[in-house]
Amino acid sequence: MPFGDVDKSPPLSVRQAWPKLSETLLAARHPTKCQSCGLPCTEENHTLQRWRECDEWDKPTAVIVVLCRTCSDRLVEPHPRLYVAIERYAPAPGCMALCIACRFREQLRCTHPDLAANGGQGLRIKFAHPSTMFLDGTRGGRRSGWTARVYSHAPTACIGRVE
Repeated sequence: MPFGDVDKSPPLSVRQAWPKLSETLLAARHPTKCQSCGLPCTEENHTLQRWRECDEWDKPTAVIVVLCRTCSDRLVEPHPRLYVAIERYAPAPGCMALCIACRFREQLRCTHPDLAANGGQGLRIKFAHPSTMFLDGTRGGRRSGWTARVYSHAPTACIGRVE
């Protein structure tokens, strides 16, 4: 990381001045394609990672960026803005395989008026209950422990889905 110690984030002025990946990546914004190189992904050859873009104060936003592993390694870590990895099968309206044919999907977001993020009452999405794992290892050179959620398969239904 070019800004020093892993535990320290870059200054606010740097995070504000640096353009967001969602604004600078030129490839198509699609749930099955890398936004940087355009690499397509299939379920058999899963190489894409979804990232939730954060604002300059490191608060998660509704903006999602999809990158292949190579582009993720090249772009996310050195970027001064925080990007939070979204677990492979975690529900992310507008950016799931279930959403591809839905008329409410616009690029990588859901525009359904009932979606809570759009001011609605919320959409019911059917997905597997996640398992919680406890991991321990080292982070930033220090021994550490953390939890992770793991979803066994992709969401299977959305009450607002319209083809």
